[in-house]
Amino acid sequence: MYAIAIAAAITAGLPQPKRATGEPARLPPAAPPAGAPAVESETAGVATATAPAEPTQDTLRIDWNAPPGCPDGIELRRRIDEQMGAAVRAEQDALTVTGEISGAESTWNLRLRIANDAGEQVRELPGTSCDELTGTAALLVAIALERDAAPKIDGPPPPTKTADPPQPQPPPPPQRHRFGGALGVQAGLSWGPLPRLAGGLGASGALLLRHARIEIGGAYWFPRISTPASRTDEASVQLWYLHAGGCGVPAWKRVELVLCAGMQAGAMSGHGRGANRPRTGRLPWVAVAMNPGVVLKPIPRLGLRLDTTLVVPVVRPGFSIDDLVVFRARPAGFVAALGVEVRLP
Repeated sequence: MYAIAIAAAITAGLPQPKRATGEPARLPPAAPPAGAPAVESETAGVATATAPAEPTQDTLRIDWNAPPGCPDGIELRRRIDEQMGAAVRAEQDALTVTGEISGAESTWNLRLRIANDAGEQVRELPGTSCDELTGTAALLVAIALERDAAPKIDGPPPPTKTADPPQPQPPPPPQRHRFGGALGVQAGLSWGPLPRLAGGLGASGALLLRHARIEIGGAYWFPRISTPASRTDEASVQLWYLHAGGCGVPAWKRVELVLCAGMQAGAMSGHGRGANRPRTGRLPWVAVAMNPGVVLKPIPRLGLRLDTTLVVPVVRPGFSIDDLVVFRARPAGFVAALGVEVRLP
C-alpha cells in the first residue's frame, strides 16, 4: 500500500489525453518491430493495445488493457519514461509488461505481470481510480528497468553487507637506538716507532653509529734498548700517545669490518745508559695512522677485536749520545693489537 500511495502522489496531476465519451481507446497505427507485431482488438467495450517499443528495439513491450476513459498504453509508456527521467535505453534487458485494469466508480483493480529472461512477477493491486493504478504500474515498471533484472515488487530489502571488523594491528617493532657506545682495552706489538719489537697496552672509547664509529684512545709502548754497533753506550726509548679517528663499519651478521684513519699525538722519551753524564730527553710524536680491523661479537654486548695499523710519523724523533745518533724512528711502522670491547646501550 505504501508503494501505491507513493506512485499515486508522483502521478497526481499528470495530464490525460482527451477522448469522446464512450469511445474506446485506440492506438494509432504503427509499424511494429520485426518479429513482434502490434495487436489491436476490441471486446465488450474494452480496448486492448500493445504500445510499440520505438525507438528501443523491443527493449520494452507493453500489453495494456483498460476500460474506456482510463489511460491507455501510450499514456502508460509516457509515464514510464517520465519516471525514469529519460527514454528507455536500448542496452537494457528486454522487458515484457502485461497489465489489465478492471472495476468501476471508486473500486478498481490492477493485475500486472512484469517478466524478462530472469523470471517474472505478478501482482494484483487495488486502487480508487484507474488513473492511480496506471501511475502505480508506471512506477513499478520503471523500477524494474532501472534494476535490469526480474523485478521483486515487494518483500524485505536485501541484507546489507556489514564491513568486516578492523583487525588488530601488530605491535610496532622496538625502536633501535641510532647510536651507542663501546669501551675497550688492547695489547699489541709494534715495529718501527721504537728500537726493535716493542710491546704495549692501550685503551679506547667509541661512539657507535649505524655503519660508522668515532674513536678516541691512548697507548703506551714499553721501553726498548738501542745500542750502536761501534759503542757501548746505549739508550732506552719509550713512547706514549693519544689517538683519534673515524671508521667505516660494514657489518655482516656478528662480524664487523672496521676501517679507520686518524692521528696520533704524544711524546717519545730516551734515557742514556753507559755514558759519563747520562741524560733524559723528550721529543714530540705526531703520526698518521690507518688501521683496518675486524670485530667479532659472540654475544650482543661483547666484541673481540683484531687491528693492524700502518703508522707514518710526520716528524721522525731521534736521540744521540756525544753527537752520535743512537736511535731515530723509522719512516713507517706497523702495529698489531688484539683487544676486547664492551658495548653500551
